[in-house]
Amino acid sequence: MDEKEQALRAFDRAMLRSEIFSTVWAIAASRSDDPHRSSSVLAPVAKALRLPLWRLRRWFDKHDYKNLSLDQLADLARCADAEIVFRLQDRKTGRVFACFGPEEDRPIEDVSDD
Repeated sequence: MDEKEQALRAFDRAMLRSEIFSTVWAIAASRSDDPHRSSSVLAPVAKALRLPLWRLRRWFDKHDYKNLSLDQLADLARCADAEIVFRLQDRKTGRVFACFGPEEDRPIEDVSDD
């Protein structure tokens, strides 16, 4: 694998982690009394996951979540009372696929009602 391919893989992995954490943060912040204080947002999440608050702060504040498992990601979604909806979009065609096969032939970004 060449250097460019390694960089693209690292970028894709970082973007996926970031998207997951940003989404969990958005849900938790929307339910918080003070969405601008990380401890106010993360304390209920830490309690639901039965983890010390410092560990969650490290994951969220320092972006130290490189080795999170799928189980931990599923637990994050569960404590946010959210479902993870997994879809892949073909970069060449824009077609969207789910576990049951292809969805509509329009890109995810297209939200028109046609």
